Amino acid sequence: MADPAITSTLTIRRAGFEDVERITELDQSLFPPGVCFDLPTFYFYVTDPHAVTMVAECEGDFAGFVILAVETPGQGTIVSIDVAPAMQRRGVGARLMEEAEKAAARMGLAGVTLQVSVNNPDARRFYERRGYRVTGTLPGFYNDVEDALEMTLPLAARGKTRRA
Repeated sequence: MADPAITSTLTIRRAGFEDVERITELDQSLFPPGVCFDLPTFYFYVTDPHAVTMVAECEGDFAGFVILAVETPGQGTIVSIDVAPAMQRRGVGARLMEEAEKAAARMGLAGVTLQVSVNNPDARRFYERRGYRVTGTLPGFYNDVEDALEMTLPLAARGKTRRA
């Protein structure tokens, strides 16, 4: 559930070079080796003309980030979304996803895809509430061990599948 004290002071902006270390530290604190990304990967996404990396800040404190990349024509991919533990379940992730979906729509994309661990039912429910639906299973997606679900949000149907 969104925390009005957080969401009213939350700012979302495009990430720059100055954010890459914080992004990397957060990702590596949340995911094990082989699943988390390294510093060069985040530098790539911050500079990639086919990607949008956004950070969330709450009263100047780093709250999280999201990366949207165009990896196939007409389709965006949420490469990663991370929220600082102290900011989880307070509306930060929803705002980051909302901004990524808006960016995808501005880029003229037909939909957005993401991957989520089969062992993360909370994240799956979060995405389903946003209108994402399971479109496939990716065996061994994480470290060649853990399966992922592929979930997709058709942007044309966004208004019909989500509550405002």
